[in-house]
Amino acid sequence: MKPRRKSKQQTPSRSSRRSLMVVLALVLVAAVFLVWHFRPSTPPIPEIPLQSLDAASAALVRERLQAVRTSPRSGAAWGALGTVLRSFEFKPEAENCLAIATQHDPKEPRWPYLHGMMLAKQSPDKAVPLLLRAVALCGSTPAAPRLHLAALLAEQGRSDEARRELEALLNADPANAPALMTLAHLEQAQGNTDLALALADRCVNDPRTARGAWALRSSLLQRTGDTAGARSAAERAANLPADPPVPDPFEKDASPGRSDARALSDEAQRYLLSRQIDRAAPVVQQLMMEHSSFAETWLVAGRLQLLQRRPNEAERSLRRYLAMEPNSANGQFQFGLALMEQQKLPEAIAAFTAAAQLKPDLGPAHFNLGVALARSGRKMEAVAPFREAIRHNPERIDSYILLADLMFDANRRADAVELARQAEALNPADDRLAQLWKKIGRE
Repeated sequence: MKPRRKSKQQTPSRSSRRSLMVVLALVLVAAVFLVWHFRPSTPPIPEIPLQSLDAASAALVRERLQAVRTSPRSGAAWGALGTVLRSFEFKPEAENCLAIATQHDPKEPRWPYLHGMMLAKQSPDKAVPLLLRAVALCGSTPAAPRLHLAALLAEQGRSDEARRELEALLNADPANAPALMTLAHLEQAQGNTDLALALADRCVNDPRTARGAWALRSSLLQRTGDTAGARSAAERAANLPADPPVPDPFEKDASPGRSDARALSDEAQRYLLSRQIDRAAPVVQQLMMEHSSFAETWLVAGRLQLLQRRPNEAERSLRRYLAMEPNSANGQFQFGLALMEQQKLPEAIAAFTAAAQLKPDLGPAHFNLGVALARSGRKMEAVAPFREAIRHNPERIDSYILLADLMFDANRRADAVELARQAEALNPADDRLAQLWKKIGRE
């Protein structure tokens, strides 16, 4: 029997190997194409009109733009660019950059937070999801994102959600006065007067909320019928500086190293609002030296000089401001104050009249117009401005007292008595009331 011959191992033909190589090449090409086609696209770098900025600001924007060009997939680079564009009022470009930053850096809370705060006033429905995302990432540290979210939810009528956010803040920090005040306003809106009063009472001695707490207490006591308590609380509020803004490290870090006119002006305005004259003075000085062509430099300079009892200098500063911004109601009002301090009454009357025309609901402009007219001997002309002042600021006792005096001098005693009664309802402890009643006589 013949042995069986071993079969030869089959080997691929040359044409088969060639076909396989072609298939592999096609697969590789297809893979490269798919990777290229579906790769994350690099967003276009925004074009910013740097000619609208001063040299230092333009240099800062160029630096942030270059960082994005160098690292186009860096969330931090896009976020830093977005924050600086936001501070220079390039809003659409800033929103786009912050959205890109959130995509590339999804665990960083500041990008959706700053984006949401940009939209809070104009588009609250779009802002809430962004703030919710930020709070989900940072919780109650810092407190500002959750506090702003709660306030925005309350404004939209989403009371239960707002209350949950505030309770989360207070669980972490039971003495958080801004959170207590926001909760007090929420309870007030819900008609829970006693609870709102209890919350406000916890805030009246905290420097972060004292003025707002006394003002809220006045409103709540008025609702309960405690007129005397309400007037006393209103007087306490009027004698306190404005409550400072809530500390916000995300906002603070959003514009590092800025010394442009807008940033300095905003800083000076904050100090002036809270009567921190010593802190406002060097900022205003820097504005005057470095940004003399910026109109608001001279508005804040005038306000500072008025607070420093330097009306002559305030007049010059405010004239310069009004030469640039003649239709500014605030400018005309401050100008009128500077003129009245110097007893330049005809010019003060013109300034207060202009302010009231430009902003008809500006109660202090009507009040000071009445004062200036009365001091000029034009007493009957002062009646209408005082009545407008009362209409726009019914809580201001001065208007009632001065108008009552004018009414008595015009032989309109019944009107004077009625105004005196209204003033007494506002604050029976006011020292001027005794003198007014002595003059006009009680009925």
